[in-house]
Amino acid sequence: MREGFTPARFGPPDPEGFRAVSFYGADGAEVLRLSLHMERFHQQLTSSASNLEQYSNDEQEGLRTAAVLAAARKKSSLHDPDLVLAAILDLLIPKFVTDQTEEHFPTLAWIALQAVSDACVKYAISGVVESMHAPRIYDAEAADLVLRPLTETIRKEFLRIKAGRPAEVRKHMEETREAVRQLVEKGELRAGDRPTEEQLAEKIGIDERLLRNWPGTCNLTWDEWLTASQYKNVQKAEVPYEWLTACSQLENAEKGEKN
Repeated sequence: MREGFTPARFGPPDPEGFRAVSFYGADGAEVLRLSLHMERFHQQLTSSASNLEQYSNDEQEGLRTAAVLAAARKKSSLHDPDLVLAAILDLLIPKFVTDQTEEHFPTLAWIALQAVSDACVKYAISGVVESMHAPRIYDAEAADLVLRPLTETIRKEFLRIKAGRPAEVRKHMEETREAVRQLVEKGELRAGDRPTEEQLAEKIGIDERLLRNWPGTCNLTWDEWLTASQYKNVQKAEVPYEWLTACSQLENAEKGEKN
């Protein structure tokens, strides 16, 4: 974080429903104020987040995989991945995004605005220097330095990007499903029976210890992993009306507690 940064939070709603966040300079004086209508923001998310096609291919794959894993867990109260996906898109994402925006928007906005301010200053300096027919003073590294605090924060804290390839959970599930199918087809396993780790590892052609790590990365038991691997072509269902009603009542109760 830059020197002189004062942590900021959204204030209470004004008569029109907007909540303001103020940013302060090194001397403690307010230098900028932004406002956001949380209720309208949430409504916009609720109406748009449920459209699966608006997400990237990787995001769609991640959301479907999350629904499969949740539905496969025995402690889950819902074992239909289509309904789980609907709950994620229609209920969970709008609420989570709204909560996280309220929590993190001030910090991230301040870093972004600092980058904008720095760019404007450097643009002005460059203009003055070049107007005197002097050589340019900035290169690609200068642009990177302006954006680095913002991009590093987004990479590490928001997108959680780390070294190495993302876990290929979906691919491993497909390999498990195909191996089970082959075992049944060849009469080595009765339909409906659970294969052992040894059987699957041999059929897939990997070490049994490596196979054992697959469910562990998703916090699943072996039985839950086998269940999850059998779900395919997950599509969003319609959220039952009673779910929407219960969610709305919960949101109103939370608002009442905050007020």
